[in-house]
Amino acid sequence: MAKPDSTPKPASAPVPPPEPVVIPLRVSVVVITRNQSEALRRTLASLERSTPRELLEILVVDAGSVDDTRDIEASFPAIKLLRTPKNFGWTKSANIGTRTAKGDYLFFLPPGVEVEADTVARLAARLDEAADVTAVCPLERNSAGETVGRSYALPTPADLGVRLRTGQWPMANAPDFPAGAPLMIRRQAIVQINYLDEKTYGQFGADVDLFHQLKRGGRRIAFAEEIPVRVSSRPTELALGTDPVDMAHGAASYIGKWHGFGAGLGNRIQFALGRLGSLDFGGFMGVLMGAKTDGQ
Repeated sequence: MAKPDSTPKPASAPVPPPEPVVIPLRVSVVVITRNQSEALRRTLASLERSTPRELLEILVVDAGSVDDTRDIEASFPAIKLLRTPKNFGWTKSANIGTRTAKGDYLFFLPPGVEVEADTVARLAARLDEAADVTAVCPLERNSAGETVGRSYALPTPADLGVRLRTGQWPMANAPDFPAGAPLMIRRQAIVQINYLDEKTYGQFGADVDLFHQLKRGGRRIAFAEEIPVRVSSRPTELALGTDPVDMAHGAASYIGKWHGFGAGLGNRIQFALGRLGSLDFGGFMGVLMGAKTDGQ
């Protein structure tokens, strides 16, 4: 009778745990805010009801708020709050959000805009379905159901002069420049232009510069009228942190970049004289010297 084999058997290697399933983030929502706590809370509450929520990253860039925006994480623990010590302007805030974002698509959403549960998914689907579309805007409606959003032609130097004097865009309707609108854009489109030009622009000018570059590159913006969002409030220039000197500098810089150095210089002098006419001697020098909101 054969003796049993007493040779010790090698211990079997432990079975490694299964690799975690990583679901890629589809959309990063970027909400840039300054002293707009109530409007921000309405926007975040609507975003939290989005489906599927797990494919959504919500980034709030707080541009130096002094209200209770600083405590917003207590009410919305799933968001990521990015604080800056002061208001460096929309341009730098947008770049902070873009560089932090992990999603393929960026959804720039102003405080005071409320989305439906399927808004983000439907906008992302529009970009998925149309490779020739770089950005898509939903339809903006107020609480009465009236359409309130507008898209304009890119501004001329004269148009920018009107904007500085009146606070309104005077251009005709066109699909080139959805000023201040909610916008979902392919993140790569901003990366490819080396992000927004924060060396040139503070609060004012970077958005119209971006849309100019998109049009120049043959990129298309779609307007999804079948996907509405509700606009409960529009931020004031004061809430945004826009000051007349920054606006004049941004406008002159844009003109110089796209309409020639001479046009830019002439308009800078004209805008500076406008500050002098308001007895704003510091603003007069600020426009001539290229002062921005961020002080850089």
